[in-house]
Amino acid sequence: DVTSVAVSPDGKRFASGSNDTLVKMWDVAARAEVWTSVWHDCQGACLCSIDEEGRIIPNAGCPVACHYNAVFSVAFSSDGTRVVSGASDPHVIIWDAKTGATGCTLTDHTLVFSAAFSPD
Repeated sequence: DVTSVAVSPDGKRFASGSNDTLVKMWDVAARAEVWTSVWHDCQGACLCSIDEEGRIIPNAGCPVACHYNAVFSVAFSSDGTRVVSGASDPHVIIWDAKTGATGCTLTDHTLVFSAAFSPD
């Protein structure tokens, strides 16, 4: 189930967050997915795994964070270059809106129901 949607400032893309722990970027005109969050790096190496209970967890030694619980909030930066996501796990993650690469991960939170960027 999709739990959050945010439209880019130029209206050409939208980001979605969902109960399956994923953040996705979509192209409005093409009606197609552009990227999905942190399952694989650019070389195809798996960064996250699914444990026996169906939870998504970062692989050992992986420097990239991924959400492992439902994503409740996604929002674009005012210039449209970044997306922030918050979830029912300890991560608030800032993504590159074009590539899906993670730029910054804030930890030690509990439930994050809403995330936003300052206009400046």
